[in-house]
Amino acid sequence: SNRLFVHRNTLIQRLERLQSLCDIDLQERANWLTLQVAIKVYKLRSKEA
Repeated sequence: SNRLFVHRNTLIQRLERLQSLCDIDLQERANWLTLQVAIKVYKLRSKEA
């Protein structure tokens, strides 16, 4: 949380909200990889637009 310049509790709340919105369990490593790939694809597609 320090590297993101947000309070630890804020980071936890955001991760919980992300889990709820995306209906994923971030306790599983495979879901972190899926999330990272999705973010990279989103960023690449946003640059093309």
